[in-house]
Amino acid sequence: MSIKDIFQWLIGVGIFAALVGCASQPLVTTVPGKDESLQYQVGVAAYNHHNYAKALNIWVDLADKGDAEAINALGMMYQSGKGVSRDVGVAARLYKKAANAGLPAAQNNLAVMYESGEGVDQDLDTAVKLYQQSASQGYIWAQYNLGRMHASGIGVQKDPATASEYFEQAEHAKEALNDATRQPNR
Repeated sequence: MSIKDIFQWLIGVGIFAALVGCASQPLVTTVPGKDESLQYQVGVAAYNHHNYAKALNIWVDLADKGDAEAINALGMMYQSGKGVSRDVGVAARLYKKAANAGLPAAQNNLAVMYESGEGVDQDLDTAVKLYQQSASQGYIWAQYNLGRMHASGIGVQKDPATASEYFEQAEHAKEALNDATRQPNR
């Protein structure tokens, strides 16, 4: 069954609600084809302008083609209930699919769910592994989350030195991202 078929089934059984709300922009972390990348960005713009129906339609079409960013974005919609009825189980399944495709944002999002037990059984070992996969790809939030876990001893042995290393990685990655966004296009 395709992603599009699943969403059509969900609509048929009344899972989708009124398309209202707001949320932050999903992070672009992969390099899909030019047309898919443009379509994804159109979905981001629609989402940021609270046109959730348009974003949903675009991302469902892209997800049906296997686009991990779109699958992750749909997971964010379900986790937050922005544009669809909140369903953390569906969010977790979507994040898992995008995480298995190697998308660092989805690995982090799924790790958050495993850490909290939202939409999945709480599993701190799995959360740590997912955060590590994401952090190793330079994903800032995963680096921060690992630092937080090591600082508090949640899911790992408390280790202030390791926590500091992860926090520094996140800060350096954030500075590099900020520098890159300030550079004029040539």
